[in-house]
Amino acid sequence: MTVLPHSVVFAYRNMGQIKTIPIQIPQPERSLGIMQLDGAPRLPASEKLKRFILLGFEDLKTLILRHENAVVWGG
Repeated sequence: MTVLPHSVVFAYRNMGQIKTIPIQIPQPERSLGIMQLDGAPRLPASEKLKRFILLGFEDLKTLILRHENAVVWGG
C-alpha cells in the first residue's frame, strides 16, 4: 500500500492494476513551473517543448476534472 499522486492513479485507471481507497490525506500544495532566463534568446525547440508541456497539462487538467465529476466517491 502506498500514497500516489492523483495523476499516477488516473494514468493507470483503465489498466486494472491499481485499486484505490478514497481517503483524504492532508498534503501541501505543489506547483510546477518553467523557468526562462529573462532577456535570453528563445530557441525554437525550447519554445515548442514549452508549448507541448503547457498544452499537455491543460488537457490533463480537463481530463482529471471530468473524471472527478463523473466518479462517485464512497464515504
